[in-house]
Amino acid sequence: MGPIISPMTRKAVRLPDPTETPILTVPEAGRILGIGKNSAYEAARRQDFPVIKMGRLLRVPTAKFLEAMGLIVKPVDVSPPASLRPKTSSRTPRVRPAIA
Repeated sequence: MGPIISPMTRKAVRLPDPTETPILTVPEAGRILGIGKNSAYEAARRQDFPVIKMGRLLRVPTAKFLEAMGLIVKPVDVSPPASLRPKTSSRTPRVRPAIA
């Protein structure tokens, strides 16, 4: 993903690609927001952004974090409503036994 300007520091920050980096550390999330390590842990404690707790470790799911911060937009479902989808048969076709 391309760089963005951090709202706090006004410096360019490169956003991680959620498919390549699915989980961030709390300090990495703080760097994206332009805040320090202690402030990032305090924000995580307040649940200002999504956090996964694994024992004593705190990790930040990249996709949910970027979405929560408004840095990426969640994909919109563009499939047609059920009433407009073609009808499909739920019956299983009958298989005839082979004649030998």
